[in-house]
Amino acid sequence: MNLRQKFLWNLTLSFSVIILLSTSYYQYDRNTKVQKAYNKFINEEVGTDKELQNMISELEQNLNERQNTKFKYKENPLDLTKVIMLDGIASSQSGQKGIDCRAAWSNGDGTYSAMCFYKSNRYAVTVGDSIGGGVITTITDSKVFIFKDDKELIFNFGLDKYDNN
Repeated sequence: MNLRQKFLWNLTLSFSVIILLSTSYYQYDRNTKVQKAYNKFINEEVGTDKELQNMISELEQNLNERQNTKFKYKENPLDLTKVIMLDGIASSQSGQKGIDCRAAWSNGDGTYSAMCFYKSNRYAVTVGDSIGGGVITTITDSKVFIFKDDKELIFNFGLDKYDNN
């Protein structure tokens, strides 16, 4: 063999070895991926997917919480009579649907009564009376306390509500 033929054989042989090594590495990498997937398939329980079940239970719990949430407005945002004084209406509170207490007076025996409005009707209430689904708990000369929907509503109508100090 002459030098030229030897060179071509060496070149062909080196390319073949490089291609063989790269193909072997590629096949080895694919084999490890297939083995991992096969082992995961073997170890997986048929008919159950824990991650999916956990995700579904969390979503169901979140949905139940959202369905059980109740929003309560303190005031009707669509009631324009609270903002605008309309002609022929003496009070801008005439469209009010909630409870509003505006005054209190002493009964002479140390107890107090209060004047409260509910759904545009005026009521004279004392401690223990019920108005608008709430119960009057305390009446002082400047405040009325009403317990309604697990909350205590405080109506402050005395002069001390204007003190900022």
